[in-house]
Amino acid sequence: MKKLGSIILACAFACALTAMGAGLAFADESPDRAALRVLFPQVEGFSMTDEDGSHRGLVVDYLNEIAKYTGWEYEYVTVSDDFALSNFTSGEYDLLGGTYYVAAAASRIAYPEYSCGPSKSVLFSRWDDGSIRGYDYADLNGKTIAVSARATENVRRLEGFLATENIDCTIKKYTIDEFVDGSLEYLLDSGEVDLLLGNAVDNTGAYRPAAIFDGQPHYLVTTPENQDVLDGLNWALEHIMEANPNFAEEAYARNFPDADINMYRVNHQERLYVEKKKSITVALPCDYSPLSVGGNSEDGRVGGVVYRFLDRIEAFSGLNVDCLYVESYSAALDALRSGQVDMLGFFLGDEDDAAQAGLALSSSYATFSNLVARNKLVAYPSENLRYVALEGTQIPSDVPTGDVRYVKSEHEALNMVDKGQADVVFGLSVQIEGAMQQGVYSNVVPVSLTGSATDICFALPRPADPDLLTIVNKSLNSMSVNAKAAAVEENRITAGYGTLTLVDYLSANPMLVAGLAAVTVLLILAIAVGVTRSRVRAADMRVEAERVAAEGRAKSEFLSRMSHEIRTPMNAVVGITDVLDMQKDDPEALRKNIARLRASSDYLLSLLNDVLDTSRVENGMMDIAYEPFSLTENVAELQDMMQAQADARIIDLQVVTKVSHEGVVGDSLRLKQVLSNLLSNAIKFTPEGGVVRLVVEETGFDGERATFFFGVADSGVGISPEDQRRIFNAFAQVGSAASKSQGTGLGLPLCQSLVRLMGGELQVRSELGSGSEFSFSLVFAMGTPEPRRDRSVDRELFKGFHILLVEDGSVNAAITTNVLELHGARVTWAIDGRQAVDLFAASRLGEFDAVLMDMRMPVMDGVEATRAIRLLPRSDAREIPIVAMTANAFKESEGAARDAGMNEFVTKPLDIDEVFDVLGRLLKR
Repeated sequence: MKKLGSIILACAFACALTAMGAGLAFADESPDRAALRVLFPQVEGFSMTDEDGSHRGLVVDYLNEIAKYTGWEYEYVTVSDDFALSNFTSGEYDLLGGTYYVAAAASRIAYPEYSCGPSKSVLFSRWDDGSIRGYDYADLNGKTIAVSARATENVRRLEGFLATENIDCTIKKYTIDEFVDGSLEYLLDSGEVDLLLGNAVDNTGAYRPAAIFDGQPHYLVTTPENQDVLDGLNWALEHIMEANPNFAEEAYARNFPDADINMYRVNHQERLYVEKKKSITVALPCDYSPLSVGGNSEDGRVGGVVYRFLDRIEAFSGLNVDCLYVESYSAALDALRSGQVDMLGFFLGDEDDAAQAGLALSSSYATFSNLVARNKLVAYPSENLRYVALEGTQIPSDVPTGDVRYVKSEHEALNMVDKGQADVVFGLSVQIEGAMQQGVYSNVVPVSLTGSATDICFALPRPADPDLLTIVNKSLNSMSVNAKAAAVEENRITAGYGTLTLVDYLSANPMLVAGLAAVTVLLILAIAVGVTRSRVRAADMRVEAERVAAEGRAKSEFLSRMSHEIRTPMNAVVGITDVLDMQKDDPEALRKNIARLRASSDYLLSLLNDVLDTSRVENGMMDIAYEPFSLTENVAELQDMMQAQADARIIDLQVVTKVSHEGVVGDSLRLKQVLSNLLSNAIKFTPEGGVVRLVVEETGFDGERATFFFGVADSGVGISPEDQRRIFNAFAQVGSAASKSQGTGLGLPLCQSLVRLMGGELQVRSELGSGSEFSFSLVFAMGTPEPRRDRSVDRELFKGFHILLVEDGSVNAAITTNVLELHGARVTWAIDGRQAVDLFAASRLGEFDAVLMDMRMPVMDGVEATRAIRLLPRSDAREIPIVAMTANAFKESEGAARDAGMNEFVTKPLDIDEVFDVLGRLLKR
């Protein structure tokens, strides 16, 4: 076993995993640069060198992926896992993988912005410590944990894990001087401590893994002098995350596929069982390839998949395994039911089938796809088909069946289908395909079943002998993924050894010979007719193909843009989260990064709203509000919102307002949405130092209604005449490749639709190189807007009111509760609809004043809970205001909420002002 202490030291000094990508742009700047030197310590799973000199591991996976973007080449320098930090910081090497962030080393090691994902931390205990069973965290209470004093981040994550699981432990920190042979294992062996903090790579089986949890993230690092390499790492890692946000998780699973297999051992109770039982007997059919083949040798074992797993049970537990060979699968089932054997070698069915047969299944040790073979004159699937299958097998519920007849062999079943005595045969694909190629079944056609497979398990009589079932499951679960796969593949019978000649085929189909000549003549005629018709259809097909291709390109472009637009802010969220973790002691940095997170989340929400609004418009579901608002206040808010974007691009944003009647009636939200979209486009397509101008001018008034002109002009690149004809088409984008990469192409079409719904028409005037102007006119009735109230300082807005909050998300519930309590409300939280109904039913009459109800929850959703509350036999159940909260913003959801008896409907993420307006109106505040 690799010493736990040496791994901790290697990780603390920087033995890292991956993400190095200094971009093709950087490679172009220095085309003659030599290969980057990679310090390559030998750490299991992370960085390993095979006997042939090839390199592999999680670090290599990242380096190879980075090289696709940067064109970098590498020179791997292999060292032992206990190298000194000075070996790297001396400047002799360019890259090091598997490195944890250590604040004290930040001046000597350059960390990129993105990590290569978290490592796995493990709490190890002694196998002979009976107080720790390895599956119940309650066993850890009161225990003492030894940790390295240098592993500060791992200790912090350990403390977080203990707090999350409500575990009370004593953590003892040991300095490097207290290590023996680079390890703290002697403390665990002597009983001075109960647990030792290590890593997943330490899980060799010498100690029991009592708990496994996410450790600190690891990095691919360089030195501060290598700024171009650091820039390249950041550039390539960002592109890798954008292309596949799960890359780190997949790379870890690929290099640590069996991180938990060494947590299985026979315990004291099971050893007593083995000593008393000594041997077990397993029933197997004599010839059921590839699971069991033969059964007539002296030791009774000829071959097959199942024997490798029976050998594993013997080696793991010490039990002797004897086999009882019977003529068929159904006979093996009978031997188990009659008590002749302790276990069935394999069961062909799922858990429901096993329960109906009175059997208990072990863990799965292999999986085979299912197959049906049909008579070629029969359509599959269809009704009233006649099925044939092997005796004892169960046809899965996802396979449509009619009458089923059971036979003893695959050949008998295939003969019945070939001769028309049955329509379809069902079985494992390896068996049906092998049997078909051993015989002549010219009327049988195989049909693949997508997603249909059978898990192969051992079976015991129900209720199962608990010690035997546990031993069997431990034996199987302690095998690595590769070992299981090898056991299946080396025993799989290769199909194709049967030979089918033309004479065999014709002799099996005598009617075919008589009709062959007639078919030939008809075929010639059909070809002639087909050629003529194909020429007629060719033109239509080309037109249809072009239309389908155009639609496909439009969809592909939309999905590509949406992927880019979503991944860009998501990359910021992921990256800034890691940076926040490192900068938790810097308040100013925290404030700036939190602002960036909010900007990214606001952009994601606006993007989603654009897509939803486009769908509403296309389906005729978009409604325009008619509410009083202040036009000048609306424009001022818009200017504040867009000023930061203009300042970032060094754009002079000018706003001109000439309005005589400020109070109007209309949809202020949709008006602001149109103008912000137009301003955003103008800023995006205007070079630095340019001007963007918003004009809002009252152009007419008839005593009741006023006409207003809205114009957005810029000094940007302009739009060509041909592009002006298509910019209002969905997904259309114009301009340079760089500008096209921003946005989805939905903004202008949506603006045009909204302006038309409000009674106007969006116009464009532009010339290439001279800027653009988008304008429209709207007519509004006069109105008096209500003065806005600053709720942020009204701490008694809901004083005296008791609100029942129903929300299954603990984070959302905590946020909503804090906001309401800050404004005087008392809040009771229910985690699902059932708990909400129970709390309301048990409350005093009138105790709750309102209910905030999430729509989608486990156990009972919001619609069901609302109906249940409304039906309670008490007067306040019919009168209490119930407000729906949901992330589904479509009309159908609002309709379902109101039909169930809800009073109002608000969408997530919650707009606090909207929530306050709704509650204030319902509570008469």
